[in-house]
Amino acid sequence: MYKKGWTERDRFEDVKRPAFVRPKFDTLTDEQKHLILGSFDPKTFLGARNLAVVCVFLDTGVRLEELVHLEEKGVHLDRAYIEVFSRKTDDWRVIPLSPETIAVCRNYLRCASATCNCRCATGRHPTM
Repeated sequence: MYKKGWTERDRFEDVKRPAFVRPKFDTLTDEQKHLILGSFDPKTFLGARNLAVVCVFLDTGVRLEELVHLEEKGVHLDRAYIEVFSRKTDDWRVIPLSPETIAVCRNYLRCASATCNCRCATGRHPTM
């Protein structure tokens, strides 16, 4: 209205846009989560790896491209977080991990070390 000259001032200049709040909801039921997580054998390398990937997804909501490009230097299990770079936002994100996900990731690292005997200098498997 102001731009068309119908009012002397912009009547909306004092109106603030409400903050956007992303709705929080689970897309899977607890039963579905248990079925998915129970389908992996955490005693095998592939089972432990796949369980770790799914747990990180479910626990953090991290994007696929962020997880794919996750580097060892960005994994801080002792401090309960991971650092990921998002090409979508062109920014780094620090994402907390639950104790359960940390335990699953540690199990994966043990299985990986036992399977391929290729530890790096930090004692971690190069792929995690």
